[in-house]
Amino acid sequence: MRKTQQHTQAYYIRQLPRAVAFVDTTLHVSLASDRMVECFGYGKRDLKGESVHALFDNISDKWLKQMHAALRGKAKNRGRELVQTKNGAQWIEWVLVPWYDDHENIIGLILEVEDITTTVVQDNAIMEEAETLRTLIDHLPLNVYIKDKNSKRILANQAEVAFCGYHFEDEVIGKDDYDIFEKEDAQESRMEDIEVMTSMRPIIDRETTIHRKGKPAMTVLSSKIPLRSENGNVIGLVGFSHDISNRKKKEEELHKLINLSAEQNKKLIDFAHIVSHNIRSQSANFSMLLSFLNEEGDEKEQDKIIGMLTDASDHLLDTIDNLNDVVTINKSRDYELVDVNLGESLARVRMEMEQLIEKNNALIHQEIPDGLTVKGFPSYIENLFRNLISNAIKFKHPERNPFIQICATQTPGSIFLRIEDNGIGIDLEKDGEKLFGMYKTFHETPESRGLGLFRTKNEIEAIGGRIKCNSEPGIGTVFKVYFHDIR
Repeated sequence: MRKTQQHTQAYYIRQLPRAVAFVDTTLHVSLASDRMVECFGYGKRDLKGESVHALFDNISDKWLKQMHAALRGKAKNRGRELVQTKNGAQWIEWVLVPWYDDHENIIGLILEVEDITTTVVQDNAIMEEAETLRTLIDHLPLNVYIKDKNSKRILANQAEVAFCGYHFEDEVIGKDDYDIFEKEDAQESRMEDIEVMTSMRPIIDRETTIHRKGKPAMTVLSSKIPLRSENGNVIGLVGFSHDISNRKKKEEELHKLINLSAEQNKKLIDFAHIVSHNIRSQSANFSMLLSFLNEEGDEKEQDKIIGMLTDASDHLLDTIDNLNDVVTINKSRDYELVDVNLGESLARVRMEMEQLIEKNNALIHQEIPDGLTVKGFPSYIENLFRNLISNAIKFKHPERNPFIQICATQTPGSIFLRIEDNGIGIDLEKDGEKLFGMYKTFHETPESRGLGLFRTKNEIEAIGGRIKCNSEPGIGTVFKVYFHDIR
């Protein structure tokens, strides 16, 4: 009866759909399934008496220790091994459990083995592909990241890690934009993430200015693409971003250069018109006087005409000097600017104009912080004060003494200078467009030559500043000068 049971037992073990062997305490096979024979290339159907070492060549010490542990009663052991069989090198996954007799004595172990060679090869191929892909991602000149549905990073390449201010990916994983950006920028980024994941439509090459915590603002070109699972559900997003701050800076410089070129071109055309008009007028005057001189027989009249020719020559020389000054101002843009102390420059001009100020009972009130400097040329800053103070006195109101207020303030990125007088003012509706034009005058006075404001504007712009004017006839004039603070 017992032999019949054993035969039946052996029959069912051989029919098991898995590779199973019953191994005695000496690690020799007592029973084995047919699947064990098929999996590992053994020609004979009965492996009884075969040593485990013969079945699986080059068994590792670790696996042997696990076998002995099972023989000592360890409930269950599991592992992977690369072994040599009749089929060659094979990866197996094994499970070991103690084999008990009817009296609960350990008489061996039950070994269940599965050939996982194909799975391991595929896994290794996937891992190699993943490593290749990861290497590629890490060496892309882009920030690459993946976020989950809560906008927390679950992957970041080296560029993204450095961008976030860290050294290792583990430091970035689990962080959202609130951990990296200022609050306002983080909120905007989160809204973009929700938009992408909700609409399932990507954002491509969106230009954004962002502020990382404790770092300067930067401009990036950002793309976000919804990430879907196998069943089509959105599970996060893939993001790409690229720092374009340098490109934006170059674009701004290019725009400034284009605007400057356009402005310079307009000035060149205006300058050409002025030169043409003035020299043509002077030449016509010379021709006319020479004609009169040739026709005049009276010696006294000839002397008079010669005197007029001398005056005309002086006027022509003045015109050439003025035009030369304009050229010099425009060329000065190429020179390096220096720090110019506003208070010291004003003090020198006031000392120089002391007699003119006292003669006209003019009062100058100044509020300029000590040590306040602008980038420019000393002569240009002094010309600014000299011209505007002399204009305030020259065009004073007949019913009151000149009062001139000069104030300077500094704000982030700029320095503002305000020069206000209580003179007769300028009708800007009538003369506003030609206010800073060359040879443009607005009051009938012998001293007016139409060069002061033209030269002042050109000198201020040559050092990167701007000048504006507000004026009301009979009330006075305010000149506002803006200097770019590049420190």
